[in-house]
Amino acid sequence: MRGVMLNKTAFARIFDFVAGPWPIHPIGFAIIAGFLNQFSGVRLAVSHGQSTAEAWIHFLPSSIAMAAILWAGFALTSVLIKRAPTRRQKQATYLGINFLISGIFAVLFGIYDGRPVMDAPLNTLRMYLVILTVSTIFGISENRIRRQATRAEDALAEVDRQRSLLLQADEGTRREVADFLHDRVQAGLVVANMQLGNISEKLSDQHKAELKSVIEELEEIRRFDVRDASRLLSPDIAVVGLERCLTELSARYRDSMNIAVSVTLDPRTIDTRRQLAIYRIIEQGILNAAVHGHATQCQVQVLRSGELLEITVQNNGRVLSGTAISSGSGTAVIDAWTSQFSGSWSLTMGQENHVLLRASLLSS
Repeated sequence: MRGVMLNKTAFARIFDFVAGPWPIHPIGFAIIAGFLNQFSGVRLAVSHGQSTAEAWIHFLPSSIAMAAILWAGFALTSVLIKRAPTRRQKQATYLGINFLISGIFAVLFGIYDGRPVMDAPLNTLRMYLVILTVSTIFGISENRIRRQATRAEDALAEVDRQRSLLLQADEGTRREVADFLHDRVQAGLVVANMQLGNISEKLSDQHKAELKSVIEELEEIRRFDVRDASRLLSPDIAVVGLERCLTELSARYRDSMNIAVSVTLDPRTIDTRRQLAIYRIIEQGILNAAVHGHATQCQVQVLRSGELLEITVQNNGRVLSGTAISSGSGTAVIDAWTSQFSGSWSLTMGQENHVLLRASLLSS
């Protein structure tokens, strides 16, 4: 009994493999059939003494007619298979209609070539096997390509997921450090200043004056350095706006590089996430200009061009060589942000031999 069940399972697998239904490609099948008819007819005619040119001209109409008939038949088969509601019905349609096409084809071209009617069943079987074989080969090839495409899509999705995780981790770390600076460090400095102020009241005027200068220095660090560092790490774009955040970013480099910022679009028409992407791309562009290019002048521009948000960061830093662009944390961040919004970026030489970072994001 078990052996009978195994035989039935094996037979079912064989039937499913043969019946498919495998893909039907009317144009491809028609071209193949027409070519085979032309090739076999010409070869037969040449073997009987006819010239190749005459043979090609003689068999060309029949090859074209064969291709047209098969194209119509296979097109009908493809439509009927798609309309069949169940897999078994699709398989029955696939096998039955292909056999019908093979029979009609064998009879018509048997009459056309003057072949005996008794040859029709054998020619039908031959044609049927050819159709099933070609269809199976096409199907196996398509399945292999489809699996490869699926694996490639899965790998691409995994890359996108990793990029998203990279951005989340980066922004999360920045927010934690910024919160620590804003809450813990600033609060600690405030308490320290208050305690130092209380201590100074117990000291002589000379010591009180010396301690006062220390208190003022700590207060300046708290009010400006710690606050600015917190904002640069995690800019509150939703509150202060993109242009204000970019201005504060450029002020960080005022001692080493002159940065001109131009934002010629209304940030209110862009969601906060895209504004953050613009900020991070510009941040990396300016950082690379300062650290790697040793630039002294930098122009930043943000504008809308149709459905795209265009970002350019141009600087007069070190000229790019053929191998100047390499993978690193900066380019990884730019690549991650642009991919999040179906964008692209490039680093090339622009006008006046300036280094040009250009990036674009979909605006919606």
